[in-house]
Amino acid sequence: MWYCKWAGNDIKGLEKISGMVTLYTEIGEDGRVRREIGFNNEGKVVHKCPSDGYRWGTYGFFDLARVERAEKTDSPSDVITEDEFEQLWLKPEK
Repeated sequence: MWYCKWAGNDIKGLEKISGMVTLYTEIGEDGRVRREIGFNNEGKVVHKCPSDGYRWGTYGFFDLARVERAEKTDSPSDVITEDEFEQLWLKPEK
């Protein structure tokens, strides 16, 4: 697994579509996104997948896409650790 941080400039229209300014992903070695968690500009959780409590909680933003490691590893600020991701994942919702 590897873990990435996506900002609004990485995903065009992210904030307009979803209210998210930052999206964090857990990606398997096959390039499929396993989990996603997104935050608004106030630092509140506004997206979580998989989850029953959010609009895109069933399918997520990356449901049909595969991510290549080279896309996100060019910038060290885009890659986070598993521990950092888990802390975000466990952050209180709404």
